[in-house]
Amino acid sequence: MDASASHLLGQYFEKLPEALLKFQFIEEVLRMYIAYCYQIICLRVSKQIPFKYEYNDLQKDALRTLLGKFRKCSNNDLLIGQIENIIKDRNYCAHEAYLLTYEQQKDSGYLAAEIEKMGKIITKAEDCRQLLSAELRQLEGIRNSIDGSKS
Repeated sequence: MDASASHLLGQYFEKLPEALLKFQFIEEVLRMYIAYCYQIICLRVSKQIPFKYEYNDLQKDALRTLLGKFRKCSNNDLLIGQIENIIKDRNYCAHEAYLLTYEQQKDSGYLAAEIEKMGKIITKAEDCRQLLSAELRQLEGIRNSIDGSKS
C-alpha cells in the first residue's frame, strides 16, 4: 500500500466513528423527545387512565423504530423526511462501511471518494441533530410549563 492510500485509509477510519456518533446522538434526542411526549401525556391523563410509557421503553429502539414513534408525536414533516433520508446512511455506516476489501484499502481514488461521502453523511446527520434538538427544546418548555402548573 502506498503512503497516499495509507494516509487516506487513516482519514477514512477517523471519519467513520464521527458519523456513527452523530447517528447515536440523533437516536438519543429522538428518545428524549418521545419520552417528553410520554411525560406530557402522563401529566394530562394519569388521573383518568394509567399511562406507563417512559424513557426506558425506548432504550433498545433503533433509528427506524424511533422515527416511527416520532412521526406519531410530531407534525414537522420536513424533519421527519430528513431523518428518513439518513436511515440508509446510518445503516451503511453501521453495517458496511468498515468492510473494505484489500483492493479498496489500496485504491486512493476509492478512498478519497469514500471520505467525501462520509463528510456528506456527517453534515446531513448533524443538520438533522440540530433541527431535532431545537424541536426537543420547544417540547421541553411545554413539558415544564405543564409540570409547573400541576404543582
